[in-house]
Amino acid sequence: MYDSRIGSLIGRGRCAEVFAWEDGQVLKLFHASMSGMAARELKATQIAYQSGLPVPDVEGLLEVDGRWGIVMERVDGPSMEDYMKSRPWSLFDCARVLAELHAKMHSCEAEGLRSMREVVEDAIGRDSGWPVPVREATLECVAQLPEGKGVCHWDFHSGNIIMAERGPIIIDWSEAVLANVFADAAMTWLLLRVSAIPPWVGMRQLLQMFRRGYYSLYLRYYRRLLPFRDEELTPWKVPVLAVHITRGIPEDRPRMLVLLERLLKQLGYL
Repeated sequence: MYDSRIGSLIGRGRCAEVFAWEDGQVLKLFHASMSGMAARELKATQIAYQSGLPVPDVEGLLEVDGRWGIVMERVDGPSMEDYMKSRPWSLFDCARVLAELHAKMHSCEAEGLRSMREVVEDAIGRDSGWPVPVREATLECVAQLPEGKGVCHWDFHSGNIIMAERGPIIIDWSEAVLANVFADAAMTWLLLRVSAIPPWVGMRQLLQMFRRGYYSLYLRYYRRLLPFRDEELTPWKVPVLAVHITRGIPEDRPRMLVLLERLLKQLGYL
């Protein structure tokens, strides 16, 4: 890879690498197999920015050696997740900020993003490993959920919030959809409360307990801003479990299939 404007590697994730760029910017360069996510994230971040949400300013797409990336504003600071690890006493404040950011996002409506239903149906259609009754019941449930135009990040957790000097910034918009906002609240339930902590992470049991308390605090603050009953959220756990099952996370898939089947039975689809 050669481009004189590419600086040092700043970070690396499951989908992309982030490099220093010119004039206070970075290049988020997606892995070759995931380059299609670049245009999707660019568009979603632009829509979020136009909606008044705290996100990085994005300049445009760039291709480097067959890989597509986004040139965007450089936002320095630890993730909210790392911030809490170094300052455990900030747990309450961070849970409140997370809830406030999510509620602000859920006050926004937009056009131009993929619909949640489209994403779920496409993900299930490309995954051949589902038990047929569970697949059919999931699609039936999703088809009956009301569509919406709410801006939904669909990967909203403390690892995707940067604690910048100017305030918390929401990053990584490649999964964003338009949906009823319960779809986004359900995804955050899954990410903070249900999904497995990767096996290479130390002190997993302690972190699991910490995460459970953090989610409870977040939920309490979120409900003060956007009140809802538990039964209103329950059906929306079906599409988020379905999509998460297709994400190729081996430590999560078997357990998520069991949870999904149990939920579909509870809702009367199986």
